Amino acid sequence: MPIELKSLPSLIAIPYSETLKKDSIQRKDFQRITLENALSLNAVISLANYFEQNRPSEEDTKKEKFPELKNFDLGQISVGTWNMFSRETTRAMGANPKALFLNNIYEMYHGNLAKEWDNLS
Repeated sequence: MPIELKSLPSLIAIPYSETLKKDSIQRKDFQRITLENALSLNAVISLANYFEQNRPSEEDTKKEKFPELKNFDLGQISVGTWNMFSRETTRAMGANPKALFLNNIYEMYHGNLAKEWDNLS
Protein backbone atom coordinates (compact mmCIF):
# COMPACT_ATOMS: atom_id res chain seq x y z
CA MET A 1 0.00 0.00 0.00
CA PRO A 2 1.58 3.33 -1.06
CA ILE A 3 2.12 6.02 1.53
CA GLU A 4 -0.03 9.11 1.08
CA LEU A 5 2.15 12.20 1.43
CA LYS A 6 -0.78 14.14 2.91
CA SER A 7 -0.78 11.74 5.86
CA LEU A 8 2.83 12.57 6.81
CA PRO A 9 4.17 15.60 8.69
CA SER A 10 5.78 18.03 6.22
CA LEU A 11 9.11 17.45 7.99
CA ILE A 12 9.02 13.95 6.50
CA ALA A 13 6.71 14.38 3.48
CA ILE A 14 8.81 16.99 1.66
CA PRO A 15 12.13 15.11 1.62
CA TYR A 16 10.31 11.78 1.11
CA SER A 17 8.58 13.14 -2.01
CA GLU A 18 12.03 13.90 -3.42
CA THR A 19 13.11 10.28 -2.88
CA LEU A 20 10.35 9.18 -5.27
CA LYS A 21 12.03 10.98 -8.19
CA LYS A 22 14.10 8.11 -9.59
CA ASP A 23 16.12 10.36 -11.92
CA SER A 24 17.10 12.86 -9.19
CA ILE A 25 20.84 13.08 -8.51
CA GLN A 26 20.01 13.97 -4.88
CA ARG A 27 17.74 11.01 -4.28
CA LYS A 28 20.11 9.32 -1.79
CA ASP A 29 20.59 12.60 0.07
CA PHE A 30 16.83 12.92 0.47
CA GLN A 31 16.58 9.30 1.64
CA ARG A 32 19.09 10.10 4.40
CA ILE A 33 17.29 13.33 5.28
CA THR A 34 13.93 11.51 5.45
CA LEU A 35 15.37 8.86 7.77
CA GLU A 36 17.04 11.46 10.02
CA ASN A 37 13.84 13.51 10.21
CA ALA A 38 11.70 10.47 11.00
CA LEU A 39 14.09 9.30 13.73
CA SER A 40 14.42 12.74 15.29
CA LEU A 41 10.63 13.28 15.25
CA ASN A 42 10.11 9.90 16.96
CA ALA A 43 12.74 10.80 19.55
CA VAL A 44 11.23 14.21 20.28
CA ILE A 45 7.77 12.67 20.75
CA SER A 46 9.21 9.92 22.97
CA LEU A 47 11.23 12.36 25.08
CA ALA A 48 8.29 14.76 25.45
CA ASN A 49 6.10 11.94 26.73
CA TYR A 50 8.90 10.69 29.01
CA PHE A 51 9.38 14.13 30.56
CA GLU A 52 5.63 14.59 30.95
CA GLN A 53 5.30 11.26 32.77
CA ASN A 54 8.35 11.95 34.94
CA ARG A 55 7.64 15.56 35.78
CA PRO A 56 9.18 16.45 39.17
CA SER A 57 6.73 16.98 42.00
CA GLU A 58 6.39 20.39 43.60
CA GLU A 59 8.59 19.34 46.51
CA ASP A 60 11.31 18.34 44.04
CA THR A 61 11.34 21.67 42.19
CA LYS A 62 14.41 22.85 44.07
CA LYS A 63 16.38 19.78 42.99
CA GLU A 64 18.14 19.55 39.65
CA LYS A 65 15.69 18.32 37.03
CA PHE A 66 16.66 15.22 35.05
CA PRO A 67 20.25 14.91 36.32
CA GLU A 68 20.74 11.89 34.02
CA LEU A 69 20.91 14.35 31.10
CA LYS A 70 23.39 16.73 32.76
CA ASN A 71 26.48 15.49 30.94
CA PHE A 72 24.77 14.69 27.66
CA ASP A 73 25.84 16.85 24.71
CA LEU A 74 22.75 17.82 22.75
CA GLY A 75 24.74 19.97 20.31
CA GLN A 76 25.29 17.45 17.52
CA ILE A 77 23.05 14.43 17.76
CA SER A 78 23.74 11.45 15.47
CA VAL A 79 21.17 9.19 13.81
CA GLY A 80 22.14 6.42 16.23
CA THR A 81 21.54 8.72 19.21
CA TRP A 82 18.07 9.74 17.96
CA ASN A 83 17.32 6.06 17.50
CA MET A 84 18.57 5.28 21.02
CA PHE A 85 16.41 8.05 22.55
CA SER A 86 13.26 6.56 21.02
CA ARG A 87 14.17 2.96 21.83
CA GLU A 88 15.17 3.58 25.46
CA THR A 89 12.44 6.05 26.41
CA THR A 90 9.73 3.79 24.98
CA ARG A 91 11.28 0.81 26.74
CA ALA A 92 11.19 2.72 30.04
CA MET A 93 7.57 3.80 29.60
CA GLY A 94 6.09 0.77 27.85
CA ALA A 95 2.97 1.02 25.73
CA ASN A 96 0.83 3.91 26.92
CA PRO A 97 -2.50 4.56 25.17
CA LYS A 98 -2.79 8.01 26.77
CA ALA A 99 0.55 9.28 25.45
CA LEU A 100 0.40 11.07 22.09
CA PHE A 101 1.74 8.82 19.26
CA LEU A 102 3.75 6.76 21.74
CA ASN A 103 2.10 3.42 21.02
CA ASN A 104 3.12 3.58 17.35
CA ILE A 105 6.72 4.38 18.27
CA TYR A 106 6.72 1.71 20.98
CA GLU A 107 5.56 -0.88 18.44
CA MET A 108 8.35 0.11 16.04
CA TYR A 109 11.04 -0.59 18.60
CA HIS A 110 9.54 -3.34 20.74
CA GLY A 111 6.83 -4.90 18.58
CA ASN A 112 6.94 -6.92 15.36
CA LEU A 113 9.27 -4.45 13.58
CA ALA A 114 11.84 -4.28 16.38
CA LYS A 115 14.54 -6.20 14.49
CA GLU A 116 14.34 -3.76 11.58
CA TRP A 117 14.92 -0.69 13.78
CA ASP A 118 17.62 -2.29 15.92
CA ASN A 119 19.77 -2.51 12.82
CA LEU A 120 19.87 1.31 12.58
CA SER A 121 21.95 1.84 15.75
